[in-house]
Amino acid sequence: MSPQEVDKRLDALYDGWLSDFEPLYEAVTELRRLMRIRIFDSTGKHQNTAGQTIPLPARRGGDYTTPYSPGYTPKKKIRKNPLELTGMLARNFTEEPQFNRGLESGIQLDENEYKKTLGLQFGKSVNPKYVSFGGYGIIFEPTEDEEKEFLRLHTELIIAAINKQLGA
Repeated sequence: MSPQEVDKRLDALYDGWLSDFEPLYEAVTELRRLMRIRIFDSTGKHQNTAGQTIPLPARRGGDYTTPYSPGYTPKKKIRKNPLELTGMLARNFTEEPQFNRGLESGIQLDENEYKKTLGLQFGKSVNPKYVSFGGYGIIFEPTEDEEKEFLRLHTELIIAAINKQLGA
């Protein structure tokens, strides 16, 4: 294959990616799966991005006598995972269609669940109904290991697409 033919094939691949960057979309799908395990699945230990188990003691920013707000105590007895009181947030995190457009991709939540994530992460600083709850810290950003896996997979998928385009 001539250098001109290689350039032509790579240009065609790039032009296709401008409207449908499938290697990125697949890598983001895997990133969401990894984050879901960490946040919502018991095998992931229900951790925030810093690796701290959720819920953290709310006493840091408040005057609670338990690790969580008094109104949460009966719910905590029913469901061990604090982010799945209704299951709506976990379901929405998993099932909301991914944003894919050209060279951009991302995990989306519907507006109500997004607001819930802000309250869970930042507590009273974003939600006036909390008097002393300071939040559980950043939860819905990838950890360093999740980012590394995302980049590894994304690179692997790009290389495979280039090889396929070049007939290798």
